[in-house]
Amino acid sequence: GAQFAISPGLTDELLKAATAGSIPLIPGISTVSELMQGMDYGLREFKFFPAEANGGVKALQAIGGPFPQV
Repeated sequence: GAQFAISPGLTDELLKAATAGSIPLIPGISTVSELMQGMDYGLREFKFFPAEANGGVKALQAIGGPFPQV
């Protein structure tokens, strides 16, 4: 069986299913607000997607400043 699930995005329904299920979800995020929303649901791993279109390494470095735990 699957050990985790990956999604290209983040929705309320995915977050609800992720917290109700036993398979960890790694959602795609492209904004700090989406990151914070996922963290509110207890998620700690995310996929920055689409990475290059959203600023690539520089964007990740900027996000990592206030959120070093992810």
